Amino acid sequence: DDKKEFNPRASHWYTTFGFEAMEYELPFEFVGTKKKFHKEKRQLYGGRLGFGGEIHLGGGIMTSTRLEGYYMGTLFESVQSADPGGPDEDVATIKDAGQIFGADAVQTLSYLWDFQAKNPFMDTYSYMTIEPFIEAGIGKAQAFNKKDYNYDTSIKEGYDQSFKDDLTNVKLGAGINLTSR
Repeated sequence: DDKKEFNPRASHWYTTFGFEAMEYELPFEFVGTKKKFHKEKRQLYGGRLGFGGEIHLGGGIMTSTRLEGYYMGTLFESVQSADPGGPDEDVATIKDAGQIFGADAVQTLSYLWDFQAKNPFMDTYSYMTIEPFIEAGIGKAQAFNKKDYNYDTSIKEGYDQSFKDDLTNVKLGAGINLTSR
């Protein structure tokens, strides 16, 4: 028999994947005849991918170390334009663009408890582990955000501002993993 039952108390490699969102505050400042821009909070959306190893320290105590990479951006933004004269004539356009990407190193400490749960529809039991954990991490990230505005009729005004940030970030977290065996 080639089948192996997963042993949650054994040391093993694992991957993580998730979607996330963040709000990034930008210090835009422009007062024109037609438009005004002030500080704004931009929504960024993206994903995170991690790879690590978990080590059984004894009893139910586990520790893991993983490296994560992530990217978030203005995935759903497009150029907003006003075009009263025809398909080849833009009189006003606003384009918002932003992104952040980085990597974190994360250390986790957890404890495993075994339990079984009865299936309410069948006369069977599921064997599971519950694993509360705490984690801490540190990483580096780079962010780039831009706003480009042009208005071109008898009044001509424009605003083109971009910001690039290099960030050091700290991550603290807690949660619960449920694993079926």
